[in-house]
Amino acid sequence: MSGSAERRTFSDTLAGYVTYYSPTQHRFGLRTSDDREFTVHLPRNVSSRIVRNLGDDYRDTTANTQDMLAEGRYLFAYGITYQWEGGERFEAKEITFPEESRGSYVFEHPAWWVQQAAAVADFYLRGHFPDGKYDWRNFRTHLTLSGTHLPDFDGADVRQETDTISRLVYGLSTA
Repeated sequence: MSGSAERRTFSDTLAGYVTYYSPTQHRFGLRTSDDREFTVHLPRNVSSRIVRNLGDDYRDTTANTQDMLAEGRYLFAYGITYQWEGGERFEAKEITFPEESRGSYVFEHPAWWVQQAAAVADFYLRGHFPDGKYDWRNFRTHLTLSGTHLPDFDGADVRQETDTISRLVYGLSTA
């Protein structure tokens, strides 16, 4: 562009600690783990929630967002960065709190990771055995080269995926 700065608009997620909250100016400060400071603007339609595990219901906290924006609180802010007078402006669209209350991270509950692993395993079982009959003796991933499942092996354009079980093990291990 000749003679003018390039205008960019993009979405991103910021993670960090609240450094201040200004209800009258509808914004708060956010310090990332690498010590960068951002100003997060709050539009009227911003929503918030508690982070949830696989299989959990959505836990809306929009009505309590202002009360939850306490200094030192860790959060994730998803929003849009606009070019604005004097620089960029980050406007939050959704805020996710990993704590139910200060100092109580939901993923530190004893059952969190067990539930995560069970949800991953259930996902794989439903995907491979949609009828609910778990017969591993004849387990095959009959896939076409495009990834379509076929009911029976006919030898044409089909291969056995050897990494299916390793993906399951990886998913459970990361959980």
